Amino acid sequence: MSGRVHDPLVGRDLVSGVVMGMSWVLVFEIGLWFRMRAGGAPQFPTQDYLGIRQAAGSWLSTLVISILGTLLFFFALVLLRVLVRNTWLAAALFTTLFTIPKVLGSDHLVVDILVWTTIYAIAAVAVVRFGLVVLGIASLMANVLLNLPYTLDFSYWYAAQCFFIALIFVAIGAWGVYASLAGKPLFGQSPLES
Repeated sequence: MSGRVHDPLVGRDLVSGVVMGMSWVLVFEIGLWFRMRAGGAPQFPTQDYLGIRQAAGSWLSTLVISILGTLLFFFALVLLRVLVRNTWLAAALFTTLFTIPKVLGSDHLVVDILVWTTIYAIAAVAVVRFGLVVLGIASLMANVLLNLPYTLDFSYWYAAQCFFIALIFVAIGAWGVYASLAGKPLFGQSPLES
């Protein structure tokens, strides 16, 4: 908040947020694969690529949803922490509280319980262990990446856009690694410097 983007703690939070966001996406996609193998319907990305105006509106609404979700998770966890006076019990209650509505109407109960429990446990750990910035980055990354149509076939018209968006998160993670090192070399001292 004070503008110290080179602070190693900010770098650590960026890297942690990217890793946690990637883990959310991975858990969700594995769960989707199991649901589809069990006869569930595939889910299609909701991003609208009809033009610049529609894409801008879609990205801004994703940003707003990520901010609101982050603040809701943070507020719920803080409130539970105040009520039960134990951080990890509050995290377990948070995970249970947010998982139950996701699985009540599920056609694939076991898969959805595992997926949503894992996703909300990652969110709880993000807040308890790291804080609000990590949760915000993870939420934004998951919301964006889960709404992209993935393909490795660059003949599709949307492939370059999706690849570019994924590279943005790679760049955020790389900046986080660079900032967290605080000017130290990545792999220790060079043998030529000895």
